[in-house]
Parts: sequence; structure tokens; C-alpha cells
Amino acid sequence: MTTLLAGIMAGTLMGLVFITHVSLVLVFRPPAALARRATEQGVTGLVTAGTVAGLMLWSLLGVAAAFLFRAIENGYPSDIPSVPSLLYVLLVLFVAAFSAIPAALLLRDRLAHLAAEYALFIAIFGWLIPGLVQAM
Repeated sequence: MTTLLAGIMAGTLMGLVFITHVSLVLVFRPPAALARRATEQGVTGLVTAGTVAGLMLWSLLGVAAAFLFRAIENGYPSDIPSVPSLLYVLLVLFVAAFSAIPAALLLRDRLAHLAAEYALFIAIFGWLIPGLVQAM
């Protein structure tokens, strides 16, 4: 139960940061299609659905990451003080690097924002989740 709670907390934190960041980017530099849709139909339903889906998705990913860490933490411990499992951190870095390539191709004009989100992902999923799981 505590692993589930740790995953939900960290995943929700990532979801809230992600949604806030994406919202600010879309408000100040909206894509042309979104700007047209906002003037013609409105985007309230789209924004609400995106927010709910984003929070649920990040929370579920946080839970999955917490259970993954719990499963491999004892088998692959680390000697580095703030890294409980080197294998888990390497898996998080691999997922980040592997998913960053298509994301960078799709969001070429927003690479700084993408880099910030990936840094947060690595910090939350690679460091915070193991810390929460072990603390609980």
C-alpha cells in the first residue's frame, strides 16, 4: 500500500508540473490549429479532458515506476549515497533517452521546454520515487 501511495504522490507531482508547463506554453505560443479552434469552437472541453487524462496517466506511470523500483531495489543495490538502485536509475535514464528522440523531432521549436520536462522526469522518477518508496 505504501508503494502505491509513493507512486501516486510522485506521479501526481509530475502530472501537475507537466500540465502547468504545457498550459503556459500553449497560452503564450499556441499552435495555429489550436488558436483557430479556440476562436471557432472553444477549447474548454479539450483542456479539461487533457488535464484529467494527463494527471491520470502520470499518476499511473508513477505507480508503475514505484512498483518497478520495489521489485528491483534489493537485487541491485547501489553504493552511491543518494541512488538506492543503480539499475533502476539506468532504466529511467534509458526510457528518458529513448523517448526524447521522437519527442525532439516532433517538438523541434520547443527544445528548451522539452529539456526542462525531461530533467524533471529524471529527477522525480529517478530520485524522488526511490526516496519515497524507501521512506514509507
